[in-house]
Amino acid sequence: WHYDKFMNRLYIFREMYQTFVDAGRTLEGSPFTGEKDPFYDPPEDQLIGKASIYLDALRYFLSVEEATPIIDYKGKEDGELMARIIPHLTPEPPADPDEEDEDAPEDLSELKGKNVYFTIFLDAARGLPPDRSTGVYAKFRFFLEEAAVQTAPCARKTINPRLEFKKTFRLVVT
Repeated sequence: WHYDKFMNRLYIFREMYQTFVDAGRTLEGSPFTGEKDPFYDPPEDQLIGKASIYLDALRYFLSVEEATPIIDYKGKEDGELMARIIPHLTPEPPADPDEEDEDAPEDLSELKGKNVYFTIFLDAARGLPPDRSTGVYAKFRFFLEEAAVQTAPCARKTINPRLEFKKTFRLVVT
């Protein structure tokens, strides 16, 4: 524990001991059980790695479809993230993302001052480390967005989790 966390817990330890002494040195009816137990530390999220998706193709209004490597803190590849980013001019993404949009411009500079939509699909991950494959989720920030977006955690332990995430972002071309 960090010093501050230990000092906060120290007061709980002292209260717990006093309650124990006041109860005749028995733990029956102790309020310090489960998550109120000062020794309990809820499991924290663990970073498997980071994946980068380059957005250059979006400048030319082209879709991005990638199986990008997930790189751990040692620089080793720890799986892949399957992602797609589809640019479109209406709030709803096209029904068939492979079909080319006739209204799509050659370059985004043609759309200066107009709304452009980008739908991000995080389909799945594959080849994750077996010891860290429970409750897997992806968390990301898109372009100039300040808040991070997070997928729902995968309900079961698997090295190939299905994320099936979709979110549309709106940007004004400047």
